[in-house]
Amino acid sequence: MGPLPVFSEDEEQLLVTWIMSVPEKEFLIGTWSSSLFVKRFLTVNQKKTAFRDNVPGDGRFQAFLHHHPCPVTLVKA
Repeated sequence: MGPLPVFSEDEEQLLVTWIMSVPEKEFLIGTWSSSLFVKRFLTVNQKKTAFRDNVPGDGRFQAFLHHHPCPVTLVKA
């Protein structure tokens, strides 16, 4: 059993939608840019997490992608 979810199902779907839309805008998406997006989302929505500075680590992000398979290629930044 892994860590408890940080996001609701609706919030997770919003993140998936963002990840899927980035390549359409011809931007490369990496773990760092995705983590910054999550940080901004958490800050704007005033959610408290166990993430240091509200930034999820690579392992958490990889687990998110495993749970939500996306047909995008991530770059390691």
